[in-house]
Amino acid sequence: MPRILALAAVFALSAALAACTRAPPRSRAEAEASPPIDAAALDRSVDPCDDFYQFACGGWIARTEIPPDRSSWHRGFAVIREQNLQELREILEAAAGGRLASDPFADKLGAFWTSCMDEAAVEARGLEELRAEWARVDAVQDRAALAGALARLHAAGIFDPLRMFAGQDPKDATQVVLTISQGGLTLPDRDYYLSDQGKNPEIRRELSDHLRRMLGLAAVPPGQVEAQASGVERIERAIAASHFTRTEMRDPLRTNNRVDRSGLEKLAPDVPWARLFDDLGHPDLVAVKVTTPRFVEEVGRLFAGAPLDDWKAYLRWHLLAGMAEARALPRAFVDERFRFQSKAFTGAKELLPRWKHCVDATDEALGFALGRIYVRLHFGPEGKERTTRLVDEIEKA
Repeated sequence: MPRILALAAVFALSAALAACTRAPPRSRAEAEASPPIDAAALDRSVDPCDDFYQFACGGWIARTEIPPDRSSWHRGFAVIREQNLQELREILEAAAGGRLASDPFADKLGAFWTSCMDEAAVEARGLEELRAEWARVDAVQDRAALAGALARLHAAGIFDPLRMFAGQDPKDATQVVLTISQGGLTLPDRDYYLSDQGKNPEIRRELSDHLRRMLGLAAVPPGQVEAQASGVERIERAIAASHFTRTEMRDPLRTNNRVDRSGLEKLAPDVPWARLFDDLGHPDLVAVKVTTPRFVEEVGRLFAGAPLDDWKAYLRWHLLAGMAEARALPRAFVDERFRFQSKAFTGAKELLPRWKHCVDATDEALGFALGRIYVRLHFGPEGKERTTRLVDEIEKA
């Protein structure tokens, strides 16, 4: 963090405790030595002994509106995040303008940022890149080629249906293993597909409408839109039924299933794992764990039994949705994606400005390179010393 900020609630708590215990007032010298708080954030009309949260935050809540491009807002990290976005933007603009020539990664950062920000070029390309990727998917004629298509999409950042990443084995941190986690859904989790509680049926209808709108925007012939959308829905619903619940996913023992390559092939023998790992560039990969064995089993069954046309529709959809999410498609797709997400989930009134999206995209793709410059400019040796001292004092306390 570029600055170390005290949490107002901590200091408001001190005030509340003093009020509740009728502690004697502090001297002026003691008060001036204490960390400052924003007195306007308090709601002094409320007794902190009755409702501490309203006492500590009521004034701030009363005068604060959620920014139109956000779904929520809070003191502390939301404000810090906005500040950091602006500081990262300044770094990226300096890199793009050649003002950070001394840094070895400045050219890459500047090129990525400039490319992301060039909305005119995205509009000019239209559907060219999407259609090229769709043509590769359409060329799939068998299950082995389907595995190759999954590998290609994974390399491009489309991690569906198998979310695969490398990490330490929880029981042996000296080993790095491939983790295969449940995924493959457009909606956040299984309950949106399987439960009729709350707004889930309404959200499913919104997704159905959104899916068909997006396919229509992508110039899928009207006669094929329904068939492709239904194929996507069949695959996703079957996958959702195999997912662990959110509660089950919180169990570190239940989700740590070291199976290795041989066990993976037993879980889902119909998936051509050799082709998949070969196309991913790791043909000899052996160390594997899965979070949800029944999910991997179901993907294997679908791999063998679901119609190839359903799989193609599924991959085409996730390419389309992923490119719209990355703002690599014309504005009509981005706006439709935002409309769906805002109506179904976020409630945000405005699309996030492109510059904020591109800061996040650059940070995700080149985070270490960007962070290197950020730390040098906004943290420095004195920041490291302050933070080290803070951590030491917390440990002692």
